[in-house]
Parts: sequence; structure tokens; C-alpha cells
Amino acid sequence: MKLSRNAVVTIVALSVVNAEDTFNYRGTSGDNYGPADWNKVSCRNLDDCPGWPDKHLGSIGWKLDENMCVWCPLTGNRCPSNHRMSPVDLVRDRAIEGHPNWKECPDWHWMNFEDGTCEWEDMKGHFEISPHALQIHMPMRNNGDIDCADSDGDRKFPRLDYSKGFPDWWHLDRTDIKVPSEHTQHGKRYAAEVSLAHFYEEGHYKNQIGYVTLFLQDYPGEKPWHYLDKLICEFRREEEKQRSECGLPPAPVYKMCELFRGQERTQEDFEFFEDDATTED
Repeated sequence: MKLSRNAVVTIVALSVVNAEDTFNYRGTSGDNYGPADWNKVSCRNLDDCPGWPDKHLGSIGWKLDENMCVWCPLTGNRCPSNHRMSPVDLVRDRAIEGHPNWKECPDWHWMNFEDGTCEWEDMKGHFEISPHALQIHMPMRNNGDIDCADSDGDRKFPRLDYSKGFPDWWHLDRTDIKVPSEHTQHGKRYAAEVSLAHFYEEGHYKNQIGYVTLFLQDYPGEKPWHYLDKLICEFRREEEKQRSECGLPPAPVYKMCELFRGQERTQEDFEFFEDDATTED
């Protein structure tokens, strides 16, 4: 997948003074806990707790009501099945027959994705800038159903058929975008990483959270990808709300988005628009 180098969004983390426990990716300092101490993060109110940002409140039949973090480092790991915590370096050796790490796949089919009933306009108001990711939440009704209906009145989650022994569908709960990528592959860090968080069938003992991750990379000289620009501009609007509330100036102008609070186009911007003849797929 090729992305334009122009398609880079800069989101500034806005500091908030809060008495609640928080987390970081470095080390523990007071009530701001690093990875080895994430299990100590406590939360009094799940609705606005900064220490548990991924609450999965809309996941049917799945509720987070306790801290489930476990310290699983590369060495000295006592976690089940030698599991690792993020970030990890992914090595593509599981499918190489004869390799020491080869592992037979229980299912022999591609992951099958089916779209849901949400359109772009349905997603407005569900974009969030969190401390660790740009997030898009699926619109939810109070009864746990998706808040998007098609012309026939049907409501369907985007869903995925995992290829590892799960007989039922996984339903999309949230999309996370991280720039640059959180994980690496064979030591390579990519320009961005998109993670799709799914929950399993309601009432099933396997109803937990499953992630599918995609790496994105930009290349010099490539034309902009207009759908990505549309996504970036929606996050820019959300960023502008936060900057304005905090008394901060707007973020630098991104050519493909509207201007905020007195910003102006440059001659370079106008020349860019004239040269851009790419049509959206």
C-alpha cells in the first residue's frame, strides 16, 4: 500500500492535570505507571478514567471491570504460552515448513471481512485523540446494537471471520491508528499502524478482544490517497477543538484540509492543488 509523504498528520498530545492514575511507555513515576507496573493502575470511574483508555464499552457481552494487565517481557517471561506484550518485533517464520518456529494453521482459509451498515456520515462524532492512538469508535445504541441502519432498516457490524479455529464472527468495536507503527516487522518500523479491535459472539466463552493489525508505508513522489486525507482532516477537526479549548494555536496547515482560525494558504499550496489530478478510488 503506497501513501503520499504529504499524508502525515501531526497530533499534539494535550496535557491534562488529573488526580487519577495514568500510564506511559517509559517507566513509573508516582501515579504515572510504566509497562512493568501497568497492573497497578487503578480507576474509580470507568467513564472518564485516563488510565484505562480502551474500555470497549460497546462490546456485546464483554465488560472490563478490573485491571487485567500482566507484565510479559522478552526475558523472564512467565505469561501463559510465553505471550509477549506490545510492542514486539514480528517475524514471519510461522508458515515456513521445516522452520523451528513453524506452526500448522488450524484453518486453511483467508480471513474473510464483511462490511457493515455504517456510512461515512454515521462516523462523525466518533473520532477521538487519545494519549496513545487516534481512535475511531463504532456508533453504538444503548442496547448494544450498532447505531447505523441501511435502507431496509438492518443494522450490521463490520465483521471478520478469523482463520484460527473460531466458528463464529468477530465484530468491529474500534479502530486505532498509530504514527509511526507501534510494532516492527523484521526490525522495520513502518510509517503508520492500523489496528482493528474486534469482539466475539455474545455469550461465547471466547468472547474477548481480538486485534488485526495493518502496516502502512509512505513513498516519495506518490500521489495523495484522498480517502486517507479525508480521515486525516476529520482528526484535524477534532484536534482543533482540543487546541481551541486549551488556548493553543492551530496545528500547521495540512494542504488537503480546511484552514483554522486565521490561517492562510501559501503559493506552494495552490501549486500543489493544480498539480494534483488524482481521482479517488
